[in-house]
Order: sequence, then structure tokens, then C-alpha cells
Amino acid sequence: MGIAFLLTQAGNREVFTAAAVLAAGVLGLGFAFLMPPFQFNDEHAHFARAYQISRGDFAGRPDPRLPSALVASLQRYPTDYVAPPGRHAHRADLFDGGSGDDTPPVLVRGLSLPRFFSSGILACQVYWPVVYLPAATGIRVARRLNLSPVGMLYAARAANVLFFMAALFAALRLAPTYRALITCLALMPMTVLQSAAISADQVTILFALLGFGFLLHTRERPVSRGYLLAFLLFVPVWTLCKNSFWALPLLFLIPGDRFGGKAKRAAYVAAASLLTIAAVLAWGAVVHDAAAAMSAGGINSAIDAAANVRALAAHPLKVFHDLLIAPGREALRLALQFVGAVGWNFYRIPLRPLYLALLLAVAVLERNPKPLSLGERVFLFSVAVGALAGTYAVIFAVDGTFRNGHYSYWSAGVQGRYAIPYCLAGLLAMQPRRAGAASPLLAPTVLSVSTVYGLLALGSVARHFYL
Repeated sequence: MGIAFLLTQAGNREVFTAAAVLAAGVLGLGFAFLMPPFQFNDEHAHFARAYQISRGDFAGRPDPRLPSALVASLQRYPTDYVAPPGRHAHRADLFDGGSGDDTPPVLVRGLSLPRFFSSGILACQVYWPVVYLPAATGIRVARRLNLSPVGMLYAARAANVLFFMAALFAALRLAPTYRALITCLALMPMTVLQSAAISADQVTILFALLGFGFLLHTRERPVSRGYLLAFLLFVPVWTLCKNSFWALPLLFLIPGDRFGGKAKRAAYVAAASLLTIAAVLAWGAVVHDAAAAMSAGGINSAIDAAANVRALAAHPLKVFHDLLIAPGREALRLALQFVGAVGWNFYRIPLRPLYLALLLAVAVLERNPKPLSLGERVFLFSVAVGALAGTYAVIFAVDGTFRNGHYSYWSAGVQGRYAIPYCLAGLLAMQPRRAGAASPLLAPTVLSVSTVYGLLALGSVARHFYL
């Protein structure tokens, strides 16, 4: 019934936008409450950082401390989760013991459980605090209600989903002629999973949706100086989310006539770049001590980040060969993780190749009355490839090893979710060059299929953790 209604209302953008946002909310909240406590990747550390921010502690610290009750709660849920009886959160877990804010503080450094707990919290100190604001908002509300740390966790996840819904709504309103592609990506299981997870990826993806929405809107219609100014101020905040420097060159895609000429557009890009550099330097000064402590401690004391950077500079082809080609099916692994991989053990959601094929098909089929030129498409593809290469380089610097004559990663290496924020650049590069109106059935069909697949993924997660 609902699908039939959507199909009959395909030309009504408001109805479609409301339905897409509602689907994102239902699926996101489903993942938020189905996933057992602290079972999203690195959620222990990200939750601890969001908790600090909820108390007004925005600046990263080299010696973070947490209330002992909070630490004890985190240690109840190991990273190698295998659904034993009694490990799930129960209703009493939301309230028992209260928030524990007043319990004695514990120095995080040196804690060994859960795995990566202390080093993870130390690493999170250097992240731009904006990436934790939705989760911190939920935690702050839960603390006011005196909920337990587990209650704070679920409140933070729910707040993340609400912020994601707002970002998707804005992106669809800003770029309605790309609604099929945006919806297909936003409702992809890995995107929805990250919308609920407490991590730096959630807001990074959120800002990417907004950023591409802002950008694509400038191609659709004339914009005011106030709009351009707002986007100018938005860019440094966007770029600081997990070092999304790939966003800066995208500003060259704004048509020159929106500024009154290409020279003024170049000045605009230069101003955005200077603001971003200033913001990066300012935040670097704030977290200097925390960054030094992280570098000294590292994820693993055997990893020498400086040596990895030197190796990458001296032998880039060898490093990327070993990371991308030598492992074998690295591209396939990354692509399938990109669609969906759940929890610390990367539990696989079924039918992922089919959803990946759907996403690529939508990118190719969705027509636009103002298509991108060949040069713009090549430029977008270059941005996506450059961002992916940069991701590999950064992860290698902090997690790389050299053994038996080959470079590799000490832990998980690059994960598929890392590509979600900048994948839209690559997908837009696949858009058809011919102008034309989009099929009236494409967007509602994508919404219907994506929602059904999301429900299938929810069922798969429920079976994995609870049956």
C-alpha cells in the first residue's frame, strides 16, 4: 500500500522527501536499538569521547579520565562479542546505578579491556569535536535523566539518527534532481548503520550529504551572496571532519557565473582554503599535547608512524602495490564492506553485490536537466580516487607494518565505510552526459527497494545477535 502510494505520488518531491527521511529514521533506529551495547566498531572509545564533550570537555587531553562507573560499564561489553546469555542489554541496564558521574575518575591510559579501549580513547582526543556533537547531545539528555551508561549509549545512538534524518532532508531539498542517487546511498545498510553508530564517521557522512547538497544546488539555480557565504563558512567545518580535505577542490564545480566570473570563483576557493588551513592549525594547537601522547603511545607500540610516512614517500608504488594488489581480492572486500559489514567481526549482510549493482545502476540511469560536462566528470572521478588513495596512505601511516619484505596493516586496515563520504564524487562522475528528465519511477523504485533491503539487513542483524 505504501509503495503503491509512493509510485502514484512520484512527481511530488515533498512526499518523496518525507518518505525517504521516514525510511532512514525507521531503519536507523532499528539498527540503533538492535545492535548490542558497544558493538559498532570502536564504539567504546567514541562513546567515551562523546561523554567528555557532553560535559563541556571539548579540547582533547593527553591524559583523559573517566568516572569509574562509566569505565566499569564499558568493560562489561568486550569487543569480541559472541552473544552469550545475559550479555544483551535489558531494561534494568538503562537505569541501574544511574549515570555514575560522581564516581572517582580513572586514568584511561593503561586500561587493557576492552581491546583497543585505552589507545582508542587517546586517538579520539584529536578528532574535531563537531563529529561528536549529536552523540554528546543524546548523552547529555540521558545524564539529566540519570540514565546509566548503557542508557546514555542508546540515547546517543537515537540522537545520531535524528541528526542524520535532518541532514538527509536538507540534502534532498537542496538537490532534488539527484534524489534517487542520494536516497540509494543514504539508505544503504552501511550508511544507515553509521547513522546510528557512535563514531566520527556519522557526522562525517552527515556533513558530506549536506556538502554535496549545497554544491549541487548551485548547479541547479542561481544562489545569493548569503548562500555562498554560508557555504564558505560551512566548508572548514566539513573539511575538519576526519580530515576531509578532498572537499576543497569540489568548490571549483560551482559555476563561475554564480560569482560573476571564474576569477572571483578562484578567489572564493582561495578564501575557503585559507579559512580551512587556519581552522586546522588552530585545532592542531589545541590538541597538540593529546596528539603527541597519541603518537607516543600509538595503537601498537611496535608501529612507527614516522617511519611509515618515510616509507610511503620513498616507495609509494611498492606500498600501494602491497596494500592493494598483493592481498588479492582487496577491491572486492572493500566494495562489499562498503555496502554493509556489521560489528567488530564484520558480519556480512546478505545480497551485498546486488545492492552495489543497484547503486551503480542508479548513478548511470538518473538523468539531470543540467548534466555534468566530461571535464567535470573526470575531475570528480579524480577527487574520489585521490580521496581513496589518501585514506590508504593515512591508515598505513598509523597502522602499517613491514614484514617479510611486504607492507601491510597491523589491524583491520582500510574499511569500506571510510569511502562513504567521498563516494558521491565517483558516483556523480558516472552520471549520463545527455540532458533529460529523470524517469518518474526511478526515485520511488529506489526508495522502495532500498527500504525493503534495509529491513532484510535488520532481520539479518537480529538473527546474528539474538537467535
